[in-house]
Amino acid sequence: MSESEAERLGKARQGAHPKGTPRLYDDPNTEDIIGVAGELAFAKIYGLEVDREIRPEGDGCVDFWVDINGNKVSIDVKVARKPANLFIKKWLIHDMADIVVLGRYVSEKDIEFIGWETKGIMKLMPCKSFPPLNVGTYYRRASQLRPMCQLDKMLNVNDGGFL
Repeated sequence: MSESEAERLGKARQGAHPKGTPRLYDDPNTEDIIGVAGELAFAKIYGLEVDREIRPEGDGCVDFWVDINGNKVSIDVKVARKPANLFIKKWLIHDMADIVVLGRYVSEKDIEFIGWETKGIMKLMPCKSFPPLNVGTYYRRASQLRPMCQLDKMLNVNDGGFL
């Protein structure tokens, strides 16, 4: 069985920065594969191109650039299997994208986008360390995020943010 695009790209990204932050899974590629699956799903819904370039220094916290009312706006997509919170690492809060989108990973072909938030609001959120990694993060509960239908309207998409 051949690898999916998410697997190929996720493994390549992990291989480019193997000494990054601690990982949640035994297979260090898992988080990158989940992340790429989210980017691919978001790109499909919103008609965007995924950046397939492998960047050892990372993507600068930006997955996509979009135009919203004549303004160039950066978007970062965060996807997890159990997305109870949107997390931004403490040391990245000033570098984060203008908008961060949170999604739930069910499978590579089944990503549900839950909500989104702005950089300005995330800077106001509480910051703490969560087990098991104990990395200081700003966080906002998934239930408190802005609804995807608002982002859909701003990006002129009508199908609701579900794949």
